[in-house]
Amino acid sequence: MNHIFSAIHAVGQASSERHQANPELRSTVKFGTSMLNPAVRQMTVNSVIIHGSMDPNGRYVHWRLYLQLDSYSGTQSVELNSQKVSYDGLTALFIEHRLYMFSTRQLSVGHIPIRFSQRVTVQDIINLALTNKRDQYRLNTGGSGCRYWCQTFISDLVHARYIPRDSNDIVEQFILALHRQHGNHLIPYPLYHGTFY
Repeated sequence: MNHIFSAIHAVGQASSERHQANPELRSTVKFGTSMLNPAVRQMTVNSVIIHGSMDPNGRYVHWRLYLQLDSYSGTQSVELNSQKVSYDGLTALFIEHRLYMFSTRQLSVGHIPIRFSQRVTVQDIINLALTNKRDQYRLNTGGSGCRYWCQTFISDLVHARYIPRDSNDIVEQFILALHRQHGNHLIPYPLYHGTFY
């Protein structure tokens, strides 16, 4: 009987070690089907867009990042969306290849592009996000914090020297302008923080 329990334990431990060795296997990372294509992952990113869209009832704004890709076959992007997946505010990082610049299904409150200052691939960005554990995030108790997630990852891109040093300031001025236009209800300032774990 001990042999069976030892074998079960060994299988569980091996699975845990695989997940630690390959962060793409963590349950907090959700890849769209097309992200399994190595050709998509090797595409060059030319800019990142921080984009806010209003929910259909006008109660809040959800923020996401869109990596703009160099492509000869039309507009393409990779969406990075830290989205709530549990009642207690835990999120997962959804990574999806898109055939558009950013979502237009819901009313946009604004977006701002930031150019990359060196050649970077989609895989480089995925590696940065997962190395920094940006998939392991919890919204605040009110269910807010997606803009904080986006602005934190913009800071990661600055620290990696993928985008210019003044990118955080550019995003901050953009947010302040939206705050003045839409008010604290839709664009809270200072921003609500979630927690990385």
